[in-house]
Amino acid sequence: MSHISNTINELLTSGKITATELARDSGLPTSLISRIRSGVQIWVSPTNLNALAEAFAKHILGEQFQDIHARLLCARLRDESVGPGAKIILIEIRSDTAKTKACDVNLRHTPVLPPRMQQNLDMIADHGAQNRHVRDFVEITANLCRTAIASQAPA
Repeated sequence: MSHISNTINELLTSGKITATELARDSGLPTSLISRIRSGVQIWVSPTNLNALAEAFAKHILGEQFQDIHARLLCARLRDESVGPGAKIILIEIRSDTAKTKACDVNLRHTPVLPPRMQQNLDMIADHGAQNRHVRDFVEITANLCRTAIASQAPA
């Protein structure tokens, strides 16, 4: 998944609206909303971001358009922050009103996996507790990763 898809899913839940309602209220195609929510499409144009924020602002009580837009924009920027320097980027949202959730929230970069890799890890997580062979495989793989990371660390 991506940061933008996670944020849209959170906003859908908090607004108690469906993706179809979001598409209707934003004027965006349902297929576009689906691609963004599934993580297939990460980049959202400024115009579409604005339309999404306006649609969410109609449904989410207590949140203003500006705060919702900031959350969506922050998520898009986090998705765009990739590469070696991404770990040191800090994206901060501030709000003029102290009542909002977006007030003084510091969002540090957290890794987001490509959709296919995330699906694979979700599958392993679902079956890991039930299957001894999967647990053993995960343990061996994790130990290999720890060894590789430790060997790359500066002395």
